[in-house]
Amino acid sequence: MFRQNIVSVGIESAIINGLRETTRDGNEVNVFRGIPFAEPPIGDLRFRRPLPKRRWPREWDAFEMSANCVQNANIFGVEKSVTNKSFSEDCLYLNVWSPNNESPKAVM
Repeated sequence: MFRQNIVSVGIESAIINGLRETTRDGNEVNVFRGIPFAEPPIGDLRFRRPLPKRRWPREWDAFEMSANCVQNANIFGVEKSVTNKSFSEDCLYLNVWSPNNESPKAVM
């Protein structure tokens, strides 16, 4: 991974580092993989409403997909080849793709 391909965004809790990638049709997108959005639903939190993520490191490297939630992918018609091979109950993460467009936007 080359440093020039890393893109960073600041949120209230941390700086999130992702990657600038090129799509098959030549468009550039910013990709952030494996961003936690809740505390892991394990132990006492299992089968309860998700709790907001409390502790963040100063920076979060969002370069890789997190583990899949435990499930039988074939039930949903998803080929195993398109899913991450690891499974975990700690699976409340987001993957975000955004256009690489740094021009200012109108605000309403």
